[in-house]
Amino acid sequence: MIEWEPIIERHCAGLCSRGRVWIRLDREGKVSGLYTLFGSTVKYVPESDEELDLAAMQIRAEIILAHHDWAEELAINNKN
Repeated sequence: MIEWEPIIERHCAGLCSRGRVWIRLDREGKVSGLYTLFGSTVKYVPESDEELDLAAMQIRAEIILAHHDWAEELAINNKN
């Protein structure tokens, strides 16, 4: 789960077990990018009009986090 902080200067920061997450907003308040900092920085851009909304992109960030956790669990299970 990501704990989101208030928006400061068009950036919304989040903290989770893997590291930091940032959502950048444009001047109209629409999402222009999602950044995950889980060891290296990866940028995601909105793939639909719905993801221009902050709440929708926060959900996408939660899904990305869940995929990372799932992939790590698979890797651990495959070692056994």
